[in-house]
Amino acid sequence: MAFSQNKFTVYDKSLDASEGDAIERLLPNGKLEGYEIVHVHFSQGLHEIPPSFDLEVRKKGSLLQTHKPTTNISISNSQGFQVGDHNTQNLSLIHI
Repeated sequence: MAFSQNKFTVYDKSLDASEGDAIERLLPNGKLEGYEIVHVHFSQGLHEIPPSFDLEVRKKGSLLQTHKPTTNISISNSQGFQVGDHNTQNLSLIHI
């Protein structure tokens, strides 16, 4: 098994792993580091490289941003401007 940032590579074609499963890594100090599998990819291998599973992981306890940051915009004495973040704009005509 090999580990790089956010990815475990397991050279065992019989591995049974799915998204949402947990995996642990033993650290040199004897502690366990926990991860959640977020994506599983199988590779058949190539010539002398054996078949393997690449497990994309997220460290348990990692703080993840769950919402977009708020952006405040102040515009004065202006007209005909548009602000957005790739959102959909719906226009309505009101007759007075």
